[in-house]
Amino acid sequence: MKKKAFERGFRPDQDPRILDYYVIDGPRSGRPKEITVEKEQDLLNSVRASRAGREKSSEVLAFECGISPRSALRILHKYGLNNVKPTRKPGLNPIQRKARLQFCLLHQHWTLEDWKRVIWSDETSVILGQRRGSVRLWRDSGEAYHHTAIRHRWKGFSEFMFWGCFSWDKKGPCHIWTKETSQEKKQAQKELNDLNETLKDQLQAEWELSTGMRRLDLRRRKSGPKPQWRFTKANGKLVRDSHAGGIDWYR
Repeated sequence: MKKKAFERGFRPDQDPRILDYYVIDGPRSGRPKEITVEKEQDLLNSVRASRAGREKSSEVLAFECGISPRSALRILHKYGLNNVKPTRKPGLNPIQRKARLQFCLLHQHWTLEDWKRVIWSDETSVILGQRRGSVRLWRDSGEAYHHTAIRHRWKGFSEFMFWGCFSWDKKGPCHIWTKETSQEKKQAQKELNDLNETLKDQLQAEWELSTGMRRLDLRRRKSGPKPQWRFTKANGKLVRDSHAGGIDWYR
């Protein structure tokens, strides 16, 4: 301690005061750091490499990198990674991807005023008394049947469809579809029959014209029987979906 004080400027013959700086502990290098920056990057790369890496636990990541699970968890939190639920998005096939790309290319030069004229709509199913998504709560091992930790499940629940829309500065009306009654089904079918009677002659004339033009070939004669007109859904007949109680195009 005396040697350290003299090395730091202590001179008792000039100033007998002993300052903290003369005897305080100096900086120490400490234990050599085992987890280097390269090892941290290896762990982060393992997480971000694939879907399987994203779902690995801290124990698995620690085993792969040769460190403790606590250290692996500390590294993940250091770089802002948290264990959360995955983002859900609908899968798209190549046809849907192409259609969305074409939509984006067609509207890429739209201005804000153009988008203000668009009405956005969506629908969702609602089950009374249920909460959508996973539910988590805090309890200990002895509170499994505590009334605050129980979520009841009832039979004969009520379910309906909810639909709404909005635009730039307006919110459209909301509508709830309940289950269709037998009387409503009969009334809907009567209205469809009346519409089909009105459209039948026009659709038949259009079909005969398009079929005749398609079969007209001056180079060689068409073989096979002549097509016959049938008033079906493929030819424009208005037909409702067969499932009961659902929300189809007509409702």
